[in-house]
Amino acid sequence: MTAQLILASRSQARIKMLSEACIDHQVVPADIDEDAIIKQADSSSLRDVAHKLACAKAEKISQMHKGSLVLGADQVLIHNQSIIQKAENKKDSIAKLKMLSGSMHELVSSAAIFKDSKLLWSSTDYARMTMYAFNDQDLSDYADKAQNALTQSVGGYFLEGVGINLFEKIDGDFFTILGLPLRPLLSYLYQRQGIRGF
Repeated sequence: MTAQLILASRSQARIKMLSEACIDHQVVPADIDEDAIIKQADSSSLRDVAHKLACAKAEKISQMHKGSLVLGADQVLIHNQSIIQKAENKKDSIAKLKMLSGSMHELVSSAAIFKDSKLLWSSTDYARMTMYAFNDQDLSDYADKAQNALTQSVGGYFLEGVGINLFEKIDGDFFTILGLPLRPLLSYLYQRQGIRGF
């Protein structure tokens, strides 16, 4: 039996969120040119990038799976009017964490649902993350413990793990920080599509 929802993302965090909410779904990752979409953005449209990425993913998979609800999702990190992308390696991650240290950055998470190449619903949410100021030894110690988070998450941290220790202040929804505006999504699925986890 085919799942009622297709997730066009390979993000383990998003898969886990949907699974723990008991939303039956199938994972079909969408490979899109994310760099091209990011490069088109200027300082006034950085917040729109997550929405555009989510839509691009959902639309692409929707074209291949007629009649299915397809969920696309993405997240961007904005710091000093620039989008910061995932680190390539441990050294790059430490450099990016040093840049974020002692300042505030914004996480923008967006989700979009397409069916038959048409946008049915979307939601974007924001979280502001204020990081403590760290010295080089602090960041080296953190990196030794963070391991996969350094390159698998956009900020080099999993908030649900050791990454919580980086932050002085957090303003925003927990699920948004993990990469998905989950509560608005569940509301749409239940109220408009009759899909719920119980």
